Amino acid sequence: MARQTWLNRVVWLLQIALAGVFLNAAYRKFTGHAVPIETFQALGMDPWFRYITGCSEFAGGVGLLIRSFSGLAALGLAIVMLGAIGTHLFFVPDSILPASLLLFALLLVAAARKEETLAQRSRWL
Repeated sequence: MARQTWLNRVVWLLQIALAGVFLNAAYRKFTGHAVPIETFQALGMDPWFRYITGCSEFAGGVGLLIRSFSGLAALGLAIVMLGAIGTHLFFVPDSILPASLLLFALLLVAAARKEETLAQRSRWL
């Protein structure tokens, strides 16, 4: 029982840290910070795509803080990180290490919250 409590606390700390990362990233996209603007312009994408990405990051960041949605939020943000890794590999020559670490952490959260995710699935179907 003590191991389960310890593991749950570690997963919560990871979720809170990830939520902070993604809420900050969303804030930077919404407030017109120079780096996201330049990145999306370099990719030739319209500003609306930056806002959609920011909305996804915001929703995922909030979802990570709600236990019953944290697994689904982690999976959704993992998809966003796959897009970021692809962007860094093929379009913007930059290190994929930060996005890869975030992807790994999100997959850990999704695995740890598998029970909650399956419970949500059974409610919707």
